[in-house]
Amino acid sequence: FWSALPAALSGRRVTGMTGLTEQVGHTLDALGLQAERFTLDHHAPILALDLRTLPDTPEPAIRAATSDDLPLLESWFRGYIADTEPDRPARQVAEEALTAAHRAVHTADTRLLIEDETPRAMAAVLSRAGDTVQVGTVYVPPEHRNAGRAGTVVAAHLADLRDRSGVTSAVLFAHNAAAARAYERIGFRHIATARIVKLATPQEIAPCP
Repeated sequence: FWSALPAALSGRRVTGMTGLTEQVGHTLDALGLQAERFTLDHHAPILALDLRTLPDTPEPAIRAATSDDLPLLESWFRGYIADTEPDRPARQVAEEALTAAHRAVHTADTRLLIEDETPRAMAAVLSRAGDTVQVGTVYVPPEHRNAGRAGTVVAAHLADLRDRSGVTSAVLFAHNAAAARAYERIGFRHIATARIVKLATPQEIAPCP
């Protein structure tokens, strides 16, 4: 399989990769992609949750993002990128944060945690396959951290999806041990480890000789 991979991907441009740690390592080796080309090379625990185990507790207030939230969301996405990819060039961060903020407003995937009529945290669903969703872009600004808000907004978003659209399970990557503990408190369990790689510039896979 690994020896056949370069021919199968010949001419394709690779910008990054994510998957189980061992699989990503084998793929990088097979394609000849070296560490000096990476701007991100991160190992993260993969956690999973059976949504039927979410406790029936009073739900906190969450709502979809609106155009009025754009300035706030742009600053939050800047913070999120700075936390997860601290070596990114400032111009790229600014452009990606603005794009992400508009996407959050114009899709139904992002929810904001509201306290005293003010947004305090956000969480989004990145993708869905069957009855499983992937959670991502969970962000709590520094001044509101260490109070359980990350787990609260994720749990509320998932409970709403479960009740409205029949989603039964969720997965996510935890960026660090503190994040993993926050998700474990609402029932997520560690099932594997992922490796996430981004290249400084897209690399075209060379044709095999």
